[in-house]
Amino acid sequence: MCIAIYIPKDGTITKDVLKNCFENNPDGAGFAYIEDSEIKIAKGFFNFKRFFKDFRKVRRNVSSPFLLHFRIATHGYVNYWNCHPFLINKNLAFCHNGVIAPEDVIIPKHLSDTICFKDGILRKLPKDFYKNEGILNLIKEYIGWSKLVFMNNIGNVTIVHEDHGEWIDGVWYSNKSYEKRKKITYFYDNKPTTITQNSSITTNVSTVITKDIIDVNKTNTETKKKHRWIQEQLYCETCETYLVFDDELEIGICRNCSRLLVEHGENPEKLSENILDIEEMSDI
Repeated sequence: MCIAIYIPKDGTITKDVLKNCFENNPDGAGFAYIEDSEIKIAKGFFNFKRFFKDFRKVRRNVSSPFLLHFRIATHGYVNYWNCHPFLINKNLAFCHNGVIAPEDVIIPKHLSDTICFKDGILRKLPKDFYKNEGILNLIKEYIGWSKLVFMNNIGNVTIVHEDHGEWIDGVWYSNKSYEKRKKITYFYDNKPTTITQNSSITTNVSTVITKDIIDVNKTNTETKKKHRWIQEQLYCETCETYLVFDDELEIGICRNCSRLLVEHGENPEKLSENILDIEEMSDI
């Protein structure tokens, strides 16, 4: 799962929001913009300071809408090539938020589902497909709850499933991972066990987890050594359904999406997130 962002020329985004996005989606960032009627893409950022320096420089010197993307790898390796945005052709770029993995499509281990969708579907469509309502409706059916953002070389933008995201201060976000995540602590020990979430569901986990929550600000050093620190993730990073069970909170995705990842040979636990400090807000 990832977050896709569309910033119109007059949109406002802050440094702390960008860093939240980067840290909540740490597997590579990138952005696309228009300069002299040409789409330019900068991506493969795995360090926030470098990303912010380059983005701020372009933002200050180029009058253009921007597509931004921050990745969590559900398919494919974590590398430059799997980072978004992508060019469909020289006059059209896009980025994707979600998982596109139909049962009849085999996704190579090293490639992302987005690359397979781009090469297998989008590049075979007419060049102006994003202007065709019928084709867009078919794409919506194919991608399910995923979201796509297309931008052409004159700055026109089309958002597929725009209503699944939200507009804030003139900027469109595909999900809520622009927000700073809360910190919670669970008790645990090192023995595998089974915990019961409710009367009908039993979940196997690798540690003993209780429902006792420690106040982060009141925890002493000795207590920290005895406890595991994880983030509270209320919504699935892929389909955005509400997370209910501890094993879902542990990896940030729901059981259904976890099952789909396993079926495609992926390990959902690699989606676990780190807790990082957020710098002070700075408008750009």
